[in-house]
Amino acid sequence: MHLIVTKLRRKDQVFEYAKIVQSYWDGKTSRQKVLVNLGRIRSPEDRRRFEEILESMRRGEKTITVSLRDVEVLNNFDFGVIYAVEKLWDAYGISRVLTEAIGNGRFEFDVTRIVKLLVARRLHAPSGDLSTYEWIQKEAFADAGNIKPQHIYRALDQLIKHKKKIEVGIFKEFQRTLGLKTDLVFYDLTSSYFEGEGPELAKYGKSRDNKPDRKQLVLALAMIDGIPIAHEVFEGNTADRPTLKHAVKKLKGKFNIGRIIFVADRGLFSRENLDFLDEEGYEYIIATRRRLDREMEELMTSRVEANGRVFAKEVKRERNRRYILCVNRDVEQEEREFLREHKRFLERRLKELADSYARARGRSSGQSILNRASKILGRYKRLFNLEFDGSLKFSLNRKIWAYENAIAGRFLLVTTSTLTANDAMESYKELRSVEDAFREIKNFVDIRPVFHSKDCRVKAHVFECVLSYLTEALIGKLVPHQSARRTIQELRRMEVTEILMGKERMFSVRKMKNSDLRILELLKIEVPPKNIEL
Repeated sequence: MHLIVTKLRRKDQVFEYAKIVQSYWDGKTSRQKVLVNLGRIRSPEDRRRFEEILESMRRGEKTITVSLRDVEVLNNFDFGVIYAVEKLWDAYGISRVLTEAIGNGRFEFDVTRIVKLLVARRLHAPSGDLSTYEWIQKEAFADAGNIKPQHIYRALDQLIKHKKKIEVGIFKEFQRTLGLKTDLVFYDLTSSYFEGEGPELAKYGKSRDNKPDRKQLVLALAMIDGIPIAHEVFEGNTADRPTLKHAVKKLKGKFNIGRIIFVADRGLFSRENLDFLDEEGYEYIIATRRRLDREMEELMTSRVEANGRVFAKEVKRERNRRYILCVNRDVEQEEREFLREHKRFLERRLKELADSYARARGRSSGQSILNRASKILGRYKRLFNLEFDGSLKFSLNRKIWAYENAIAGRFLLVTTSTLTANDAMESYKELRSVEDAFREIKNFVDIRPVFHSKDCRVKAHVFECVLSYLTEALIGKLVPHQSARRTIQELRRMEVTEILMGKERMFSVRKMKNSDLRILELLKIEVPPKNIEL
């Protein structure tokens, strides 16, 4: 079966006509039978469309003899991301885990199928739940005839209700299928704000989104080998350090992980947390706060011999704990240069404020001017001494200035692991994978703004976002030569075209490029048939 283009010359013009023919042997010679007369080719778009029709008729589908006026392309549907999520979830056991945990047979709709579509939509183009329903009905290549808006919310309710079973089930499946390296667990927190009042867990707290005027939630995430294995949603005013005990007990109780090294950032550092981890028998690598107390400050400014541009040295041993100073000479230079430039900038702003007050002849109170000066300095307030004696006076705090320059390009780790100093440093740097995950969850899969007004729905929304990132992380592992986001963008190009040929309606997968086929090969997903059914 192939496309034949014939040319007809009329006066000084050449017209092209297309038809699809089938070659056959009549016993004596090879002949051709016309299957479809497609008509005149008026543009490159016509040729492309006719080639698609040819592809749609191959692989054993019906042959229909129609003229061009009877051939109509009706719609294009999103397909590639949905197809990838469906196949990956089946191959890596996620579908089975959800089905067994939720028990689909108890509902008049397929809960697992809806969750897959919610995740596919969030990867394809994040939107609210009602917008996702519209997408399922009108733009997605999905059997959505019996899906109603309330089914979306009921599916989310079931998702969060069975969160524990689902997280543990996926973890076990990934241990089996991916061989997760469970020797390091990375843990960190972030926040996400609400539009409006939000549910009960919405509270004002330390905002990592620079939105102190918005109520928020706190999200804790534990990752192993680049894969999120557990998460927890806390009230928005929850401090960082108390969450660590909750996370450790959960990991120990739910996942039954043996020996691990717990890796966390400086926000979780406290003597109490270290003692707790010791009691629980967990090894750890945790960054200390840079300005904690005199002892930590002395360790941060320890004299160490350079061993390359980036190196780590043990500077103290205390019982089973080792303190490791990590130094990056290039970052040291960059941070010192930034300090100098920012000092000059802040001094200029403070002088402008002082001059403005002098010109206004005292129309503002001294406390008001000091408050404005503190706001200008922000988190660099400790660098300057401020006072008011009829005018604003400021000076550099020389002791603090010397300390900030001394710790430029440095951070201090405390660990009970037997890793070398450099290996401990490299393991801690991998904590950036959690920061990357937060950035993707909050931006790419768009956890915010959060509009739900019930705690359970908010938590279900977050779980949906985490499952979306888990799928993205899986794609990133399978297609390592480019970012997972780039792979997903390429999957988005794979569409299904609805074609009406006479009275026959068919769905045809758009012709794939070699790069598309390569992605499916790396994902270990079979190429879909050219003609496909809902």
